[in-house]
Amino acid sequence: MRNDIYCSDLLEELKEQAIKASTFARVIPGSIAIGAAVLAKNNKIYKGCYYPGSTGYTTVHAEHAALINAVSNGATEILRLAIFANTETLKEPPIPCGSCLQAITDVVTNGNFEILSSCISSYPHWIVYSISDLLPIPWRHPNKINLFEDHSETK
Repeated sequence: MRNDIYCSDLLEELKEQAIKASTFARVIPGSIAIGAAVLAKNNKIYKGCYYPGSTGYTTVHAEHAALINAVSNGATEILRLAIFANTETLKEPPIPCGSCLQAITDVVTNGNFEILSSCISSYPHWIVYSISDLLPIPWRHPNKINLFEDHSETK
C-alpha cells in the first residue's frame, strides 16, 4: 500500500478498524461505546476503545487509547484518526472532547490533520473534521517539545 493519507484502501481500513474497536469498548450506564483508530506514517493502524474507570480520572477515551497504542508500538507520526460511536442514542457523529483534542495536537505535526467520525445513525457516511477547526488554539509547552523524540538522558 502507498504511504498516502488519501489512499482509499487505507481510509477504508482505518474506518473499519474504528468500528471494530468500538465493539471492544466497555459500556456502563451513561457511557457510549466508542472506538478509534489512528493511521501512522508507517501505514500501520492502531486501535483504541473507551474504557470507563471507577472515577473520571481513570477513564480512558478511545482517541487517547489509540494514540497511546500507536506511540507505544513505535509509530513516529500520526496521519489520521477515525472514531466510531457504536450506539443508536447519538444522532450525529461524535466530536472528541477537549482533553482528547489536546492529546491529538500533542502528537500531530500537521495543522490540517483530519478526524473522521461516524455513528450508527449516520453510517456509512463519515464527517471529516479538521483538528484546527475543533481546537484552533491548543496549549503548547513553552519549549515546544516534540513528543515523538527521545527525551531520555543517555550516559
